[in-house]
This record gives sequence, C-alpha cells and structure tokens, in this order.
Amino acid sequence: STKIVDCIQSGSCIMGVGPNELASINFLKESKGAIIANSYDDIISQLKKISLDHQIIDDYSIKMYDFSKDVFDLDLIRERVYKHIVNLN
Repeated sequence: STKIVDCIQSGSCIMGVGPNELASINFLKESKGAIIANSYDDIISQLKKISLDHQIIDDYSIKMYDFSKDVFDLDLIRERVYKHIVNLN
C-alpha cells in the first residue's frame, strides 16, 4: 500500500491501528517508528500516553525517519546490492 509510504514522506508521526496479522501493522512494528494499537483499549491507552507526553510524537517521527532512510534510500540500497554482488565472487 502506498498510504504508509505517503505518511512516512510527510514526516508525521504514524499511528497504525489494526490486528497484528496485517502486513502493514507488522511493517510499522518492525520500523519501531510508529505508535501501534490493536484494539479499542490500545487506542485509548496510546492516546493517553501521547496526551501526557507530547515528545512521544517527535520521538516516533525521528525513529521512522531513521528506519525509512535505511530501508528506502536509493544510494544505500545500491551500495548494499553492490557489496552483495562483489561478495559473490
């Protein structure tokens, strides 16, 4: 889905809501750069945490930026592919 990529590009904090079985929720969990809620109670709990500490929003935004740079940066991807090809010999 391109919606996640669009959210990442916006630089905003992402809150993923859904069951753990969804690939998009797993991706967001793996990134450690998104707030995740799997149920109504989780949504309430996460929103309470955010309301008590607004820094959480910036922290998650920074984590997602770092993760996305590592995963989506074309120069880094090219470098990794090149190293793998060189190591094949």
